[in-house]
Amino acid sequence: MNYLAVFLGIDGGIVRNSHTAEVMNLQLGEFDNLEIAIESAKYQLEYEIEQNGVLVKGSNQGGFLICDIQEFAEL
Repeated sequence: MNYLAVFLGIDGGIVRNSHTAEVMNLQLGEFDNLEIAIESAKYQLEYEIEQNGVLVKGSNQGGFLICDIQEFAEL
């Protein structure tokens, strides 16, 4: 399954492009499951803390929501 990292703002909300309103994201690639995708994202994005599929740098610093392509379509 294809996985993406969705940008989260400091308030935890999803970041959207100011002109197109599209959800800001990064393609992570194809992985067998969410756990592997999260571990890869932690390495690629240089994040250490993961909580329920969300990578965070610290309090009020934003982060990334890791989701598959089907979940992304619902955003």
